[in-house]
Amino acid sequence: MASCGHQGRPDMYGLGIRLGIYIQWFGEILVEFFDEADFSDVRLLGLLLSGGIILGSLVAIAGQDIQPADVYIVLQLAAGCYVFLIPIYIWNTLSCCNPRWDPLKRTREIKMPVYGVSNMILLIVISAVGIWFFATYIPTKGRQCEQYGFFFAKTKLDNAAFIVVNIVIYVIIILICVAKMLSWTGFWDGQLQIHGRHRRKRSHRRRREQDEQERIARRRRAKQEQKDLLRTMRGISNLVVYGLHITAIELTLRWNQFDNVDGVNTSAQTIPLLVSLGILLRLVVSHYARTVGSSTDGQSASVEDGPQPAEPEDPRGCRCQRAPAPAPAPAAGRTPYRTYQAQAAAPTAAPIPELDVLNEYVAGMDMDDVSEYFARGSDRYWLARMAIQNREMAERAAAMERQRARGTMPRPARAHVRGVPAL
Repeated sequence: MASCGHQGRPDMYGLGIRLGIYIQWFGEILVEFFDEADFSDVRLLGLLLSGGIILGSLVAIAGQDIQPADVYIVLQLAAGCYVFLIPIYIWNTLSCCNPRWDPLKRTREIKMPVYGVSNMILLIVISAVGIWFFATYIPTKGRQCEQYGFFFAKTKLDNAAFIVVNIVIYVIIILICVAKMLSWTGFWDGQLQIHGRHRRKRSHRRRREQDEQERIARRRRAKQEQKDLLRTMRGISNLVVYGLHITAIELTLRWNQFDNVDGVNTSAQTIPLLVSLGILLRLVVSHYARTVGSSTDGQSASVEDGPQPAEPEDPRGCRCQRAPAPAPAPAAGRTPYRTYQAQAAAPTAAPIPELDVLNEYVAGMDMDDVSEYFARGSDRYWLARMAIQNREMAERAAAMERQRARGTMPRPARAHVRGVPAL
């Protein structure tokens, strides 16, 4: 079997392009480690880099100006930002898709529907190209030369087991994407309601055993410990996958002995490298600024809550107070308007003191967990839901303020009613 040429494609997977993609992957790991609400720039960069790489490979495939190893390396680079999800879905399968143990639902990151749909479309396109490559291209044109891929060892691209494993992986990815999109339409709501009903019954039985406040505090601690455990496990799996995937790509380049792929001497190499590096630095600086700002706010709040200065005393030793300014006398025969306001506001109910107490308990709760902590329909049940809604609205408002400060607020969509633009 003859060996193909050793001329690489620096315009598709040169050193600058690879470093830019590796930096973006590391940025995603930092996003999940920081667990902030608004870090959409790193996600968007990964989507654009993967889309640009797969689009360039489709153009090269249409022009028949590409080698089998080139397509394999491009597929590895394009699907790299999604490889981190493989351990998560394996874990979800082992945990029987229990939402309590789903690491993807234990983050504060804002989910954007447009970004999710774009990711699913791109992942389906990458999987379709991978199935075509291993099922059609390798059996016909890939046997003309001897090139290698990574399967935890140096493996020929036309190896039968290697081809079957890759086809199965890409088919599973497509099935997961289809199931995910069906879940967006509410296809799995019936099954989730059944599991939720059983959980509510168990929680009602446990509610009779202990005091309500002690159970809430214990569950809150357990939920926080569970969140920390999932976060640690996800960080470890991300680092392992990150190192393993980069090793697979670099070893594939060395095994196929490609030339001209280790230089950063063109704008096609420097642009993705500098863009990824700039966004990574911005990510770190913005997180540090938020951390410093929150600590400063906490210190100022503690100073404001401290003891207030005492009232001054006169030379005789009595404490002096400022006399209130006399109110202007109302006109004859007319009752002041403030008197009407005071009379109207007199029967108003006092603020509910339990809401402030519940704000501490709902810090780690979601809407789906309220029924496990409080009896459905009780006063505290509705107060907890109100506190969670207030917290979510505050988080969304803060995220919109950060986007508005950066100048990235999207324009409102134009609604048309009978052909007339309403907005």
